[in-house]
Amino acid sequence: MRILNVGVLALVLGLVACGGGGSGDTKNPGSSSSSSSSNSSSSSSANSSDGGSSSSSASASYTVSTNPGSRVTMEPASASISDGGTASFTVTTEVGYRVSSIAGCGGDFDATTGIYTTGAVTSDCTVWADAQLAVNLVPYTITATTPSIITMIQQVVDRATGEPITTLVVDDFLVEENDEPIAPREAFLDLEPIENIPYELKTVLMLDVSASLTASDLVQVKAAAVRIVESIKDYQQVAVYVFDDTVRTVIGFTSDAEALTNAIEGITRGGPSTNLYGAVAFGFSRWSNSFSLEQVTQGTLILITDGNDTAASSTLEAALTAKGDREFFALTVGDDINLDPLVQIALGRDLETVSQADRSLAARRLLNVTDYSEVDAGLQQIAAEMERLTQGLYFLYYATPKRAGTHSVRVTIADNAWCTSAEPNCTRALNGTFTADGFSNVTPELVLTHPAPLLVPGGSYALSARVRWDTPPFNFTWSLNNPDGQMDLLADPMDSSKATLEVAPGIQLSRATVVAQVMELPDLHEEVEFVAGIPLSGPEGLIDIEAKIRLSTAAPTLLLTADIDCERCIWSVDDTSIAMLDTDVGQSVTLESSINLGLTTLTVWDPDSGLSTDYSVEAGFIVDTSVRAGVIANSTYTLALNSDGSLWSWGSNSNGQLVHGDTINRISPERARTIQKGASVATGGSYTFILDPDGRLWAVGRNNAGQLGLGDTTNRTNLERVGVSSDWASVSAGSLHTLGIKLDGSLWAWGRNNSGQLGLGDFIDRTSPERIGTDNDWASVTIGSNSSLGIKSDGSLWAWGNSEHGQLGLGEVVNQSTPQRVGTANDWEQVISGGAHVLAIKADGSLWVWGLNNSGQLGLGDFTNRTSPERLGTSNDWMDAAANGQLTAAIKSDGSLWAWGSNNFGQLGLGHYSNRSSPERVGTASDWVSVTVSATHALAVKSDGSLWAWGRNGSGQLGLGDTVDRTSPVPVDSPLID
Repeated sequence: MRILNVGVLALVLGLVACGGGGSGDTKNPGSSSSSSSSNSSSSSSANSSDGGSSSSSASASYTVSTNPGSRVTMEPASASISDGGTASFTVTTEVGYRVSSIAGCGGDFDATTGIYTTGAVTSDCTVWADAQLAVNLVPYTITATTPSIITMIQQVVDRATGEPITTLVVDDFLVEENDEPIAPREAFLDLEPIENIPYELKTVLMLDVSASLTASDLVQVKAAAVRIVESIKDYQQVAVYVFDDTVRTVIGFTSDAEALTNAIEGITRGGPSTNLYGAVAFGFSRWSNSFSLEQVTQGTLILITDGNDTAASSTLEAALTAKGDREFFALTVGDDINLDPLVQIALGRDLETVSQADRSLAARRLLNVTDYSEVDAGLQQIAAEMERLTQGLYFLYYATPKRAGTHSVRVTIADNAWCTSAEPNCTRALNGTFTADGFSNVTPELVLTHPAPLLVPGGSYALSARVRWDTPPFNFTWSLNNPDGQMDLLADPMDSSKATLEVAPGIQLSRATVVAQVMELPDLHEEVEFVAGIPLSGPEGLIDIEAKIRLSTAAPTLLLTADIDCERCIWSVDDTSIAMLDTDVGQSVTLESSINLGLTTLTVWDPDSGLSTDYSVEAGFIVDTSVRAGVIANSTYTLALNSDGSLWSWGSNSNGQLVHGDTINRISPERARTIQKGASVATGGSYTFILDPDGRLWAVGRNNAGQLGLGDTTNRTNLERVGVSSDWASVSAGSLHTLGIKLDGSLWAWGRNNSGQLGLGDFIDRTSPERIGTDNDWASVTIGSNSSLGIKSDGSLWAWGNSEHGQLGLGEVVNQSTPQRVGTANDWEQVISGGAHVLAIKADGSLWVWGLNNSGQLGLGDFTNRTSPERLGTSNDWMDAAANGQLTAAIKSDGSLWAWGSNNFGQLGLGHYSNRSSPERVGTASDWVSVTVSATHALAVKSDGSLWAWGRNGSGQLGLGDTVDRTSPVPVDSPLID
């Protein structure tokens, strides 16, 4: 899921530790003993005694009863005692409260033990008790986002025990702007329940394997780590690293418990030195926390070690700097460790002297065990502590009326007890500032709470609707579009904001769209699409019913689990020469690739419900490559491939690259030929490739450097097959060289090689495909100006060839003739080369750039080249990107189109000819789905299939029937591009 964090403004966080103390008034008019205390408890019972002076006869008896406040419990509730005797009661409060006043029967309250003991009782009497809220606000963040929304995120915990408080409502919070209370109704103050916000937990296991660890110790550590990954949560990803004097990756972030287990089992002992601080700093660098109404990403570093830092290759300061807002847990083994540095890391601050109070404060994050036999129990205790991270987390937000200037925000909780001198870490408030320059009014927003889109047949699901940024009451209407009648939507007759979606049992597949609308605001509506079937989960979670279950040479097996009660489910595969099953009955099966590559069908059938669902299975190496886009732009020509297999082209055709079998230019889209459905197209410098669904590769056009791969340097005006292979998976074409990936994940290259761009270890051109290395895990490639980049199946990024402008991202400008890894990240999803500059998108939706920046094409607000990847802004919603020459364009997940860089022909589509060094939105449309660019023109497709073009048109490459340039998107009269 990608994080929307639009327009985050200036932010200053502060903590307020408030002193002073006080207690509530006693309900009993008699003498009282009052104390602020923790909600500790102690076992005690009523005490019958003859002691104490009394004028009553010893045979008399009296009753002591209790009248506690609503938040206080006293055990026992009453006691009968002899004349002059005393009674003792155990006093407890609800989590988050402490005793504020207690009195009656002449008694005394011991706040340490939680025991109230009466005086000598000579008549019936009552003990009165009351409690007050006593909680800490653990600050996370205050953010200001356009148009004028202030979001305050904090965790609320019991001040004495640290237990999360989960019972507060919006009325319990007090918000002040510039020291004046806001008007909650006018500002639309509200809470977003944490369960409504997508949540992702990143967990880093950092294991010390230095030589002090014996072989049997390592067995214990690995067993404990395996237990952690066996209980991995749906929302959790785990990464495992080991360290001695260096840190080594065992496995990057994944939710695949089987893969994690196998990786952990392969861990071996290391060397004699321990780079503890370096390991901590490296572990913290693996993720970033983010908190917004759209997405919460939170992480923890769990360190297991039995020694101090001995490598001296990093520092405590480096570890503290890396920590930031990240959570840290350490499990230490034995008595040879100086815990003070770990206390400082847990607290996140450098201390000249570590006090006992500091150690107490860090105790929840640091656990020491005697030997490795206790590591398993210790790690389980840490796992339980991690469960508390989002408990008691409150997302409070409102619309500020401020429209300019800098302002303060303060959040407190009503009736929360003041801090006492005995509570040095007491925090009653969350403080921050924001800048309101450019703020405007919010518009009403409909928020739907609904189940995940994939439903279980026979299930019943609750839906609810509410309106943000307007004043209730509201009435809602609900509608359902379900053509096969297998689902039913029932509106709640008592509360129009609620509805229930019911799914009939025993269906193969059913699709439905639910629409909620606000009656008082007719333009405000929201729709959600649902699918019902037997849902299957793989290592990455639920599998879309329309997606292929993919097996590759890098991952030839896959564990599949039915997410319904399906112990008697029967599984089968149509073609066992393509894929096989380890069993045919049960909740889970392992699917394994067989001897052949291709497609087959997996069927899962539940005999109890009669439900049978089919899933498509593809065996062979699967690539993720941009050449399957519907439209491809080159400097002077354009090709478009329709889903019906028809190929259309227009623009310059000097070398036959338009695939018409001639060299005649076209200024309007003209059908070139019909090719097989499922084919893909790639274009280079005046040459074109077609990859058909059977894995055969065909080439046409310019061939002066052997870039067609046909064994010579002769141009072609008709398609000619490249070799005899039928196992090509993808192809990427550059100005004069070509890269291709086969189904087995191998990478091949041919064409010009003057800068080592073929990756073959030399600078000799090739006229036929030649394999690069022996690796079989290449997933996608892109070609730049005499440079090449690729992503492997583990998410790592590699580069080779020309590095004159830093376009390889290796931190230097030295050419490379073999693939070199770019950094250490394993979460690259897409890489796009624009010639001498590069864009890449990570799994979290962030966009990174490097290389030539002479026209601002990196979008960083300047014209300085970068030799290493640098993040563009803070947005995590980039979906697709394109680059060529000095031009860059990208689409966000909301369908908006952005462009930056060179604009001498209007190729940015912004209505003018001025360059831009930062992303600027192209128009206001929010339905763009794909974009392709050359150095001087661009084309993009909208969700309705319409094609739009702009920029240079000297060769008719815009397809508009003329040769006039355009500075804004203009629709192209062409077939729909699906």
